[in-house]
Amino acid sequence: MEDTFSCEFINDHMSDVVHQPILVASDEVYEDKNKMWELIENCWVQNKWSATITPKGAFFCEVAAALDMLLDGPGGWAVESDWWKKDVEEYTKQKEWACKKCGAAIPLRCRNADDGRDDISSGNLSLLHNVKSPKVKKGKFVLFNEQDHDENYNNEWKPHKYIMNDDRISEMNKSIKPRFLEGVFICGDGSVTLSRLSTALKYFDNILIILGSKDDNILRLCKEKNVKYILKADSFTENNEVNWGSVLKVILDNVTHNDWIMIVEHDLILPKDFLKQFKDCILNPGFVYLYKGSLLNIISLKRNRTFNSIVFNLKAKSLSKIKRKMENINEKDLVSLVENIWPKNKIEEPGYKLISENLNFNSNLPDITLEKSKYYLRIGHNYRKTNKLKALQYYLKSMSIQFSYEQVKLLIALFIPFYYRLKKM
Repeated sequence: MEDTFSCEFINDHMSDVVHQPILVASDEVYEDKNKMWELIENCWVQNKWSATITPKGAFFCEVAAALDMLLDGPGGWAVESDWWKKDVEEYTKQKEWACKKCGAAIPLRCRNADDGRDDISSGNLSLLHNVKSPKVKKGKFVLFNEQDHDENYNNEWKPHKYIMNDDRISEMNKSIKPRFLEGVFICGDGSVTLSRLSTALKYFDNILIILGSKDDNILRLCKEKNVKYILKADSFTENNEVNWGSVLKVILDNVTHNDWIMIVEHDLILPKDFLKQFKDCILNPGFVYLYKGSLLNIISLKRNRTFNSIVFNLKAKSLSKIKRKMENINEKDLVSLVENIWPKNKIEEPGYKLISENLNFNSNLPDITLEKSKYYLRIGHNYRKTNKLKALQYYLKSMSIQFSYEQVKLLIALFIPFYYRLKKM
């Protein structure tokens, strides 16, 4: 994506997300049409978002296009060269139809995205009934009451700030984090010890050892620990220097997964919880992460020299482009190899591109137990009016992680109204 777009705004909806009631028609809220059009002319969607194209034509506004699709509108302009270069008067027809049916420009209280319902004004509700909206059929809406409109809310109204705590990616979200890490150990002189190998197994999901020469002790260790090894003498020079192009080709020919690889040398010491830390990071698969020396708690025993190590993803586009030329790459320096394959803007040194501000690659990861408990508690709270069973499930899930008095109060509040209804019956 970074080859096409300069930035991406990821949102996994696991944080508190609120949505502006788009389906509350401005024309149904304001009797004063001058006031209505004043708000529309300063609409944040028009100022911050963009024009768009749908199968029904071109539109000056993304929301206008969506409403046209949803409400079976008249369609947009013909998609032709320079279709966006129009006079102001030419926008009037689309604005008259779409903006009056839209609530984006009106200061209204936003609804939590996990609620599962939409705020809808009566006129738009009729239109949605006409097009047989599945969501309306299921009753997943709240009919807007004009009395709920409070002009004073304008002071705290920030519809473009829809992620309340600015966390686009939750720490609990594992889907975009590394799932598998294979450590590739480069051992030109066969200097791997039992203790070092046993320790390395804890750092990685799998290990591949590339040997420069046969060593019966090493081979026995590999069999005992069920570690795959490759005897590849031509990956090393007579002086035991590494041919990094050859090493990379060995890796690409022998790994069976398509996730993350870390190339290291045998004398590397890693932090105690290295694998857990690594899988708590958010990495760009198109990047290569280059480390030297003691960066990120990665420490070489030979402190008098610079230690070289890289982390990369096997799905990287840069790798697929270079595979055909791999035989001709004879770099004796790992940094040179990286620069030969990945463009400069995709080489990170040092560190990870983290989306989470609070997560750092170190041995002292924050305890997220409390946050996880609160997260489930928030989900349960959002379901309290629409699905009490689901609310109860999430409350109990929250309590199983960490118990608090707040959870007890919410449980009581959840069932007290139900108890009184039964009593009256």
